Amino acid sequence: EFYKELQDLPIGIIPYGNKGVFQKRLIKYNNTVGYANKDGGTLNIIEQTLINPKYNIEKEYLVVIEGKVKKEDFEKILKGIEHFDKRKKKKIVYKPKEVKILKEDEKETVLSLILTEGKYHEIKNIFKSLNYKIKGIKRIRFGPIKLENLPEGKWRYLSENEVKLLKEAIKK
Repeated sequence: EFYKELQDLPIGIIPYGNKGVFQKRLIKYNNTVGYANKDGGTLNIIEQTLINPKYNIEKEYLVVIEGKVKKEDFEKILKGIEHFDKRKKKKIVYKPKEVKILKEDEKETVLSLILTEGKYHEIKNIFKSLNYKIKGIKRIRFGPIKLENLPEGKWRYLSENEVKLLKEAIKK
């Protein structure tokens, strides 16, 4: 369905989904904020900067976990979770910049996680290591750009201010 809708976009728009690319379009695909790039050339340098961990560009996620998160597990997440990465055959430490519990009851916990490194399956591996089942993950912010009420599979132009904020974010 997403690719069908792309047929209506101007020629040259490339979908990037979760990866995130910078220019003047904000898209929502797989419940996440992402960007689409019109020329695929010099702006790819900006894209690489936005996703490069050394620039500490924040990505904020809402995560819904089955059941309650135990206090000791929440503290472990804050300190950093060690997880053995089978692909890289080594231990990796996952440490979100910030974690907040937004809502909690017996059935589920809704958390806000802010990441800056973007390691492979970071959120899934954090909760898998602690034996929690994830019911949903939604990226709601990529750097200074917020998802807000953009419907699934739709896009909008970035404002001039948003473009300026992205450029400023990668200069820091």
